Amino acid sequence: MEKLNAFRYLCMLGSLKTQGRNIFGNVSMLGMVVAKNTIQKTIQDIAVKTPSHKTMTWKFSKELFSFAINDFRTHKKAAMGESKYNDVNPMFDI
Repeated sequence: MEKLNAFRYLCMLGSLKTQGRNIFGNVSMLGMVVAKNTIQKTIQDIAVKTPSHKTMTWKFSKELFSFAINDFRTHKKAAMGESKYNDVNPMFDI
């Protein structure tokens, strides 16, 4: 029964009608996403002073880059799904 359900989802998501809707939706929202990201970057550069609290920025700095590298090294197991509690990671369900 699970294989039939998976096949049904594959047929539904692989149809041309669904793909067309997804592409049209993504293209139509592109301007809104660019505007949102521009506003977010500008506000964070002005208001947020701690580099570890910034999620987006216009400026590239070695300090931010090294913080990102060190943060990834610290949380690598959780990011890659190798942590002790990986029951909710959908990668292992496939």
